[in-house]
Order: sequence, then structure tokens, then C-alpha cells
Amino acid sequence: MNSNNTLNPTNDVQRLNEVMVSAFKNVGFIRFLTRRINELPPDVIQIDETYFTFQERIHEHLNQGAQIFESDDYNAVAIWYPPGVEVATNNRILEKALLQETLNQVTELSIKSKKFKRDYFKKQYWYLNTLARHMKKTPKKGSVSALIYPILESAKNNNKSVYVEAITSHARDIYFHLGFEVRESFTIGKGQIDSHGNDKENGEGIQVFLMVIDND
Repeated sequence: MNSNNTLNPTNDVQRLNEVMVSAFKNVGFIRFLTRRINELPPDVIQIDETYFTFQERIHEHLNQGAQIFESDDYNAVAIWYPPGVEVATNNRILEKALLQETLNQVTELSIKSKKFKRDYFKKQYWYLNTLARHMKKTPKKGSVSALIYPILESAKNNNKSVYVEAITSHARDIYFHLGFEVRESFTIGKGQIDSHGNDKENGEGIQVFLMVIDND
């Protein structure tokens, strides 16, 4: 068992999935996505935890060359894309998006994110795809920062900027504390869903923050 706030590479899909389900099952965008992919009726507000799974997506990340780490015996996990490595395509979501107009919010996020990265970055950069803490475990001080600061230090030393997408204001605040700054923000699903990912006419939608640490 590795601990003491170390950055430990991992490819244990089952344990990674356990952490991510715990961390994201109440996040509005993930709830919205889960409801759409599983074609749950609009009146289903309480989503059974068994509907949430990230295993297929984790496999896609591993196959694409992402670097995945855990700290303190899976108290927290992170998925990093090194400079020059293309982000894995989420084939399941793309297939659903082609069949369901209601997944336009997902393609909207993808399009805006890609446009921002194309216009903003002139050099290759690090991309923090996922940062998750196991919500059923007692928090351990330093478990999250252990997954972040070594990469941020390497990026700074090599003049590589770092990019992340925050899909909650809480995540935005965490990343801000880590040194990221908001470069662009927008709202997806406004007028159609609420901030919890439920269908709601005139809903406020889900705000997304594109954040960067500039090291160029």
C-alpha cells in the first residue's frame, strides 16, 4: 500500500472508477450526462449509484497515453495528459450525441473547449482531465496536492502551461487555490437544465470555467 502523499502511477480501473463515482455522482454535469446516456426519464431525480460508471472512459484514457495517478491508497486520483498527447475520444458519448439532440450540451462543451485551446495555446501544454477525491474516505491532508504540485513544478521548469476545465464553482475555487486562473467561462444547457443536471424549463444551466496556469 502506497501512502504518505506520494504520486503513484496506477492502471487499476476498478479502484479508479470507485473513486470517481464517489466524487462525481452528485456533480450536475455528470448527473446530466448519466441520465442522458442511460435514457432515464426526466422525472427521475434520485439516480441509483449503479448507473454511474467511468470504467470505459478510464480504459480510453489509458489507451490514449494519459498518465493516471493515485495518492494515499486511492484517497484521491488524477488523470493527466502530457504535452502533445491528444485527449481520448469518448466514443460512447459521441454515439449517443448523434442519436439524441438532448446531448447538444455535451457537444457544445467539447466545441467551445477545443476552440479555446486552439486559439489560446501556441505551444504544447499539460491538461488536467480529472481530479477526484474519494468522498467515502476520511480526507487526508496533502492527498490532492500530491497529485498536482509535482506536475505543476515540472510544467513550470519546462515552460509548459497547464489547462483544466472546472464544471462546478467548487472545482473552480480549488483550482484557483492551486494557481489556475479563469480565462473563459460559459453556461451550457441554459433554459433546459438546472445546475444539478435535471431537466428544468428556464433552468440556470451549468457553468463551465476554462482555467490556465501560464508558463510560456
